[in-house]
Amino acid sequence: MSSLLDLITSQVDDKAIGQLSNQLGADRGSLASAIGAALPILLGALERNSRSDTGEQALQNALQRDNHDGGLLENLQGFLGQRPTQSDARMVDHILGQRRQSAERALQQTSGLSQQAAGGLLENLAPILMGAQGKKSRPADVDGDSLHSMINREARDLGEQQPGAKRALDALLDADGDGDTDLSDLVQHGAKVLGGLMR
Repeated sequence: MSSLLDLITSQVDDKAIGQLSNQLGADRGSLASAIGAALPILLGALERNSRSDTGEQALQNALQRDNHDGGLLENLQGFLGQRPTQSDARMVDHILGQRRQSAERALQQTSGLSQQAAGGLLENLAPILMGAQGKKSRPADVDGDSLHSMINREARDLGEQQPGAKRALDALLDADGDGDTDLSDLVQHGAKVLGGLMR
């Protein structure tokens, strides 16, 4: 697992899982698996979006404009104690685009979450991912090119450590938004990532 995902999952403790479980009406085991799958989905989509010059600059601008400095990681329980906002929903729409419904369906089918809960989970995780990316990026004062390189390394790490999970992720991100994608390998990866919280 990549260091960026390490940064996030190290903060997602038993209490955070409980807060999300109450908010989304989902059982803890399904939720823990889905978190470990949803984070690479969002990261992979960010990496693809940042491949173009326009996408790189848009991501850099978003990190600066919306003050994604990682501060919410210091108060994750407070953040998760609130329901996602319209801004959080728009962030997921921007990151995933036409793949959002496919991502929700895939999480629903392979983790047991309802599609509504899967959407709510993505809306909770997107600001956390952006905050973690901002926290990692800002100290280095990275520009667009090095920001893309950083995200690319994070996505590549997943492929090296969990090839089956990476193939499942690529299948989802390569889809046209209309088909179903089997994310069982990615969910199994998620179960390993957060397995300690599922006991």
